[in-house]
Amino acid sequence: MCAAVGVIVSLFTKSDSSQKLVGLTVYDVHKLKSIFKGSDVNEEVGECPVVNWKLESNDTDELRFSSNDMKLMKANTGDLVYIQDARWWLGGLKSAHSTYGKPHNEDGVVYINSSHLEHGQFVEGLSLRAEKEM
Repeated sequence: MCAAVGVIVSLFTKSDSSQKLVGLTVYDVHKLKSIFKGSDVNEEVGECPVVNWKLESNDTDELRFSSNDMKLMKANTGDLVYIQDARWWLGGLKSAHSTYGKPHNEDGVVYINSSHLEHGQFVEGLSLRAEKEM
């Protein structure tokens, strides 16, 4: 009975165009990453530095790292970044997602805004671990 229903439905319906089917298979993973990010994906593997943070008064959803730290992470402006409290036992409970902003020249420091501070519940004086996502 089920097979008969499947055959009848396939005879009387029209399949969707291939444009509507993009992203529904495992072969479209790279394309899906680009759609999610909104630009080309940066798949280069870099290091995950531990940095101190300073509060910056702006409303942009960007984290600003030094040029040298961005080279260490192999990150570009606009890439996605994940920062978390450097204490491993917290397991990312105190963390935030954002994008890389314009780099500065103060090595070992990331500039965050009040939104990142509130979301990540970061503690003043404690370091953060940064990781480039894509």
